[in-house]
Amino acid sequence: MNLLVVGRGPVAQVLAASARRSTEVVLATRDDVPGAIDLDVARHGREPRPSRRTLLPTLPLAEASARSWDVVLTTAPVDAAALASLLAASPGAALASVTQVPSEADAVARAAAGRPWGLVAPGFLAQGRDAVRWWQPGGLGVGLAGEAADTLRLALDPHRLRLRDVPPFAPLHAAVVPMAAVAVLEAHGWDRRRAAADARRVVAVVQEAGQALAVAYGGRPAWAAAPVVSSVLRLLHRVTPFDVDAYVRDHFGRHGAQTRTLLGDWVRLGECFDRPARTTAALLAELRVADERRAVAV
Repeated sequence: MNLLVVGRGPVAQVLAASARRSTEVVLATRDDVPGAIDLDVARHGREPRPSRRTLLPTLPLAEASARSWDVVLTTAPVDAAALASLLAASPGAALASVTQVPSEADAVARAAAGRPWGLVAPGFLAQGRDAVRWWQPGGLGVGLAGEAADTLRLALDPHRLRLRDVPPFAPLHAAVVPMAAVAVLEAHGWDRRRAAADARRVVAVVQEAGQALAVAYGGRPAWAAAPVVSSVLRLLHRVTPFDVDAYVRDHFGRHGAQTRTLLGDWVRLGECFDRPARTTAALLAELRVADERRAVAV
């Protein structure tokens, strides 16, 4: 079996390094060149552990589109037209995406055009560039949703990732609580204490987004309680085996555009299904105003 992983970030590297030994894996991005990357990927631990280095070939997306694949797994935003081009030479390929953004999931569904497709909820945090370290809290596991789940199970090593089947669109619901917290955290300049004091706003966004997603895609709305959100934000640094503040600033700070797309999707769904998302819309507007101020300052 051959697996194309679209993306080069920490999540892409963890998934690529966690493939079965019998799976041929290739990494591809728009800016890649034909060559190879020496992955240094290992679990986070309080004691140093030897890393598992893996030499994997790389291709630019244009060349990857000319090859046939058994499964294409995207870890970066790719629009429906680009996905259709990528799959043109792979009529039997399954398509999966590591996304929790409704509009991106819809693009994957359109690009699938009858082929097996699905969503992946990573269930782990990963950081680093040359050396990637990842942490999978508790028994959360990597959630596989949709018809592509069976093919992904054949490509990925279940012992490394704790693979588990989840209902369709469960990955979209899984994003609600953490990403509502991330958005409020960003609004407070990544200050966890200030965000913890604003836990009620996190809960309001969770309620709005959860209801909109449940109406649009089915499933059970996400739930959160302000005291729990506040406690988690205040104590998160005690349970993570790495500098969580640096991780949040680096990872979500670099992906602010996707956070805004996600919030915008929640607002749009609320409008479409008569579930007004006023708190979410106000939070999105606040983040955009901050973006404009930074742009003027630069």
